[in-house]
Amino acid sequence: MSKPKKTKRKKGNCYKDKIDRSEISAIAIKKWNDQLTERLKRNKQREDKIKKRAVALFEIMDIGPKALGNRDKLLWWLTTPNRALGDKIPLTLMIADKAEFVRDELLRIERGIFA
Repeated sequence: MSKPKKTKRKKGNCYKDKIDRSEISAIAIKKWNDQLTERLKRNKQREDKIKKRAVALFEIMDIGPKALGNRDKLLWWLTTPNRALGDKIPLTLMIADKAEFVRDELLRIERGIFA
């Protein structure tokens, strides 16, 4: 049996051998842009969540001393299970993004509504 002839290919003459740098660059830039856009979107969501938590904390720190008498009582109240909140600790609700329940309960206390 005869061996197949080895043909020498000329380097750089075949289209397949040439790297289309503009196409690769466009794909790389698109991929990088998509990744960057996704990161910015995630950062925006985190930023919005942090802002929401900060606003809730400031509201509670503003309402709490008025409702309970002073800041020390508020701090004790935030770390003690509360029957009106389903025997949950208000601070854990705040961490779980449910600060509106804590704020509403403090407003009820401030207004004298004990139901």
